Amino acid sequence: MTSLYKSNGIYTSYTSTTGRDCRTMEPETLCFCQHGYKNHKVNFEEVPKERPIKLPCRVSGCKCTSFHFVPPLNCCSPIRCHCKHTPDEHSEFGKYICKRAGCTSCTGFSSSFICGCGVPVNSHTMTIEKFGLEYPSRGYPLFGLAELQVMGRYQRDRYVDLNRKYMPGVSVKLIWG
Repeated sequence: MTSLYKSNGIYTSYTSTTGRDCRTMEPETLCFCQHGYKNHKVNFEEVPKERPIKLPCRVSGCKCTSFHFVPPLNCCSPIRCHCKHTPDEHSEFGKYICKRAGCTSCTGFSSSFICGCGVPVNSHTMTIEKFGLEYPSRGYPLFGLAELQVMGRYQRDRYVDLNRKYMPGVSVKLIWG
C-alpha cells in the first residue's frame, strides 16, 4: 500500500460515528460490488478537491460509482440485510436495493450487525481523504519509516492488531516503507 499512499495521498477507511477508523482499506478489501479496493480508481494525478472523493470501480460493466466497504460477519460469512440476503444479492450502486427475485421488502441494504467498536454498521461511513493533511487534522498520529524500522514485521502487525482490539478510541495509521 505504500505506493498508493505515497503516490496520491488517498487514505480510505470505514469510520464509525465516534470518529474511529474501524478498518483501513487494503488492496484485497472487497467493496459492495464484490470487487477489490485495487479494482477501484485510487490513483489520481492530483487529489480531487471536491468532497466526498469518489473511487469508481474500473471493472468493465460494473455500475459501482464509489468504493463502499461491507464488513464480513466473520472470516467466511458476509453480514446480511434485514431482507435476509447477502450484499452480493443487492445492487452495487444507489441505495443497494435487493436484486433477488421475489424480494419486495428491501428498501436498501440495512443490517443490525454491530461492529467491533460497538456501533451498528449502518452508522459507519466511508472516509476518503488526503492522507497527509486531513488524516492528522482528525487527531490521528502518523508513524513513519523511522519508527517502523525499529519494529520487526511481526511486531508491526501485532501492534496494529492490538490497536484494533484493545484501543477502540485510538487509531494509528502506519506508513509502510
